[in-house]
Amino acid sequence: ETLSATEMAVASPRLSPDENKLVYLQSRVGGPHRSCVKLMLLEFRTRNVKTLVDVVDVPDGNSFPGLYVETLPTRCWSQDGSKVVFSSIWQSRKEILCVDVLSGSVCKISPGSAAIQYMDM
Repeated sequence: ETLSATEMAVASPRLSPDENKLVYLQSRVGGPHRSCVKLMLLEFRTRNVKTLVDVVDVPDGNSFPGLYVETLPTRCWSQDGSKVVFSSIWQSRKEILCVDVLSGSVCKISPGSAAIQYMDM
């Protein structure tokens, strides 16, 4: 089964701990490398696909600039399947981000001013 339209590229599909959901990165085919990507969610029971985090075309000051992620960690899901955690570029630094799967809200959880990369949950 195809995850996206032919003009879209899909990367890093990651199955939730209960195996009922799949998150993946999506971008336009032929676009620039390392550009802003979408975080998508597929719910297997309903076959519903939704955008958890959309592309940010023009970031506003210190606000969320969008996702600049090449791959999701192999184990990026929280144990209860409610959150996805990974690293992304935010103002020229790698930050650890947490995305709530129900609301799509993004929060930065990196400590202090150190640049950190999330590897595994």
